[in-house]
Amino acid sequence: MTYLKIILIHIAKFLSFYVGLFFRLFQEKHTDPFKFKKIIINRSDRIGDAIISRPLIRCFIEYMQKKGWKGEFEIISSGGNDSILRPLEALENVSVIKNSDASYDSYSRNPFTTMVKTFKFIQTFHRNKRKGKKRVLFIDLLDSLTEFGEYKNIKGIENAFWVSANRWFANPCFDISYKYRYTRSGHQLNQNYIDSFQSIFGWTDFDEFVYTKNAYFYPGEKNNSKEILLFLSVKSMRDIGASLWERMIRDLIKYKELTVTVMDIEHTEIFKALEKRLSTNLKVNFIVKKMPFDNFQKYASEFGCVIGIDGGGINLIRNLTNSLTIFTVGDYSVWSPYRLDRKIEKKSCGKNWEFVHFTNENKQSFAYIYKKSFWVPSFQLELPEKTWQSLDTEKLAHFIHLHFFKQ
Repeated sequence: MTYLKIILIHIAKFLSFYVGLFFRLFQEKHTDPFKFKKIIINRSDRIGDAIISRPLIRCFIEYMQKKGWKGEFEIISSGGNDSILRPLEALENVSVIKNSDASYDSYSRNPFTTMVKTFKFIQTFHRNKRKGKKRVLFIDLLDSLTEFGEYKNIKGIENAFWVSANRWFANPCFDISYKYRYTRSGHQLNQNYIDSFQSIFGWTDFDEFVYTKNAYFYPGEKNNSKEILLFLSVKSMRDIGASLWERMIRDLIKYKELTVTVMDIEHTEIFKALEKRLSTNLKVNFIVKKMPFDNFQKYASEFGCVIGIDGGGINLIRNLTNSLTIFTVGDYSVWSPYRLDRKIEKKSCGKNWEFVHFTNENKQSFAYIYKKSFWVPSFQLELPEKTWQSLDTEKLAHFIHLHFFKQ
């Protein structure tokens, strides 16, 4: 049954893309952002998306202002990511408005519910209903309509010019939609926005402007510490189990100079299992602590490397020092800052497992582990524990030591 669901999901993703392309035929292809008096950017969804896209939002604002635009920017946040986006208010003519106290951190698992919400969305926001002169440009960075009700809380979008992702049947609501949804495999989240903005707004140098702002995306520096922080906090659907973590830790501490700190924000079952099995080893420390966001980032940046699961808080800290991100679902490249394909190296790390590594201009090292397989479930499904058995943690530990710690 699981395999049937996976096949159906792949078919649905394929068909939805082309349904969206069909509706794009009836849309405008370009617009001039400088003709609008106000620009609203909607990022009122998940915390990880806000962390990754905040530097690009900053680049977009600075690029427009550099070109002479004097209008007002309004960034829409959610209860979950408001603290991430709030610093953008330090920029000129920028305000951050929290859409609701809700913290969106999940994907809709019910296709029927999603369809109902989609048609309600169309009924409310079809572009034929939005008459009159459009003085506001609404750039919607969301990928899902699961937060449909919250759109009605955003003031000023009733007659706005909408630019949004390719959302198949919902595309009639938008004046212009990107060619892709941002989660398309093999393409970075920010790079997708960059390419879309250049195409829609007729820009030719926005990408190069973004690439000169490397420090926005990588605010950390090379760290020579020999300590590794293993941050366990995960969503249940991306839980890889204690046995894999244990294998990984044992292989890492074979290198005499390395120590591992296992951290979680509460005494989870995984944490307790690892503590029971490994607490007698002097090279493994255990800490349970919940701390403010800024304190957590400062704490993590002092380690020579941080390791965690995508969707488990690693996005909060991975660009502050060297890092390894484990992908239980999807393709690593989606969440990379931009143009990662320019400088990466790939190595096998077990059957169908790939270790992807690159070094940035600050000499920081970043790595990703993901499984190359049609049968790896998408966001809608649990990842079977047996999937992890083929990951070669001994080889992974060797790569971590080689790229992150060998001087």
